[in-house]
Amino acid sequence: MTTLAVPTTRKRVEPSQGATLCLGMLRTALLGAHLVAGLVIIGAAIISGGTAAANAAVAAALVVVFFASGQAVQLLAGELANGTAMVLVMTSYLARVALLGLLLAFAMARQAELERYFIRGAFLAGAIAALLGWLGGIFLRNATQRVFLYDRDFDTFRKLGD
Repeated sequence: MTTLAVPTTRKRVEPSQGATLCLGMLRTALLGAHLVAGLVIIGAAIISGGTAAANAAVAAALVVVFFASGQAVQLLAGELANGTAMVLVMTSYLARVALLGLLLAFAMARQAELERYFIRGAFLAGAIAALLGWLGGIFLRNATQRVFLYDRDFDTFRKLGD
């Protein structure tokens, strides 16, 4: 038996202005973190070898995952009611910090095993590079983004008041 499918037309839902701005910040922060951390990883590989580069890469990855997951939750929370959004963002932060703590506890429990692979300077350089790249990307995006409400000329507001 053949059934005819009724075509449905779905309206494409455009993201809100806040979501668009937040997504732009996420993109530039990811780009900045990857660029700066990539330079440090390459430098660590040249100066100290593959183990140092791996340490820098792991640290940079931890920083990027921590911040990107938080930004993704903020992107989602921007479309929710205020109370729900606050609970979601704070729960996400608590979960991310707890996971980072568990990872640190795991590494400390196996310190003797990991000692021969762990290079403190490279790990620290990778983490700081990713952090500075992330923040630089956010600062750059905030300095150059357009907020549509503020882009209106003064005459528009004058006409609304008349």
